[in-house]
Amino acid sequence: MNAAIPQVLEASLNSAYDLIEEKLHQIYKRTIRNAAITLAINVAGLLILIFHPFGKQIASWISMAFFAGAFVFWLVRVILYCKNYGRVTVAIAGKVIKKRSLSKGVSSFITDEYPLVTWTYAGIDLAASQFSALKEIPRLDELVKLFIQNFWKRIALFAGILAFYTITVYWIIKPILINYAIIQL
Repeated sequence: MNAAIPQVLEASLNSAYDLIEEKLHQIYKRTIRNAAITLAINVAGLLILIFHPFGKQIASWISMAFFAGAFVFWLVRVILYCKNYGRVTVAIAGKVIKKRSLSKGVSSFITDEYPLVTWTYAGIDLAASQFSALKEIPRLDELVKLFIQNFWKRIALFAGILAFYTITVYWIIKPILINYAIIQL
């Protein structure tokens, strides 16, 4: 029976980890999708501005509408983020600043916001005196550190994609299209 309890807890921790990982993956996919949409809108506006398919004046107005659409798309995303996650983001930032540590601040936020986590760890600590295998369950700070490491990997990947986007649009596509437009004049 002693061996069954750690397996159950390990399965619970793994499923919780998988749920969090799935949510982070969904957020990441949404970020990539939004960046692709913004890129497509900006490239379309740039192509219309450069090639003037509807005449110079109309093409300028249409491309400005595309650029304004990309800005509005960005603004709506920011407003929705603030509406959905603004309070939580400010609360987490306050805890991180107060604790002067990212993992300790996030852990403090989790235990304050979700008392069930505190009760669960208190129960694990109490049961660990009877079942030594429970002492191997990582503390909340350690779990948060794992997620932070995962988060930094995702940030590095996002920064790489952003750099690729910037280089592609502003230093490769735009000069080529501008040079082509100058040659056409």
